[in-house]
Amino acid sequence: MKKILLVVLFGAILVSCSNDLDDVSSESNSFFNINQGNKWVYKKYESSGFGPSTYSNIIDSVEVVGDEIIEGLNYKKIRHRIYWFANLQNENFEYLRITSNDHLVDSEGVVKHPGFDAEFSYSFIHNYPGTLVPMGETIYQLQATQNEIVEGNSFIISNYQGNFTSYDSMFPNNHIDYKYSEGIGMISNHCPSVSGSYYYEFRLVYYEIN
Repeated sequence: MKKILLVVLFGAILVSCSNDLDDVSSESNSFFNINQGNKWVYKKYESSGFGPSTYSNIIDSVEVVGDEIIEGLNYKKIRHRIYWFANLQNENFEYLRITSNDHLVDSEGVVKHPGFDAEFSYSFIHNYPGTLVPMGETIYQLQATQNEIVEGNSFIISNYQGNFTSYDSMFPNNHIDYKYSEGIGMISNHCPSVSGSYYYEFRLVYYEIN
């Protein structure tokens, strides 16, 4: 199936850590589709915050290339190839699995998206770098599904959103978005910086799933 249609995070507010205690993988009837051979292509957009975001000429080409056993658990090996002006700049890997409660987690136990689980939430206190002094808190919670157009294509979006509340007037409140569509995967990802108004977004432009 083909249709024309990620995630490194900025600063302390973009850290989302959560241990998923369920160690039993169950990919049947899952919200997610991370079968081997699946592919997704994303364009990266950037904005200084003083105008609309623009295409940065960076592409993230993502493919499920195999399986990896990590501490006795089976993960899917996800390859990211980063292109700039069509030239390959970097290749890296992440490892994802689906738990029996249908959470998508990485090899560190971080919940990347809770799937259907609207009751799941996670809160994180951010300290100033190198200190134990809190600067703000981010609370991650699944939002109500909605229809959204991304790169000219319409999707039913399930947004796992992190809302950052700043304790310091120097830093604005902000939000992080992980927008997925059932059976397809990540549709877009919005990541702001901890200070200033810069943000970037990855937007799906192509996918091929089994």
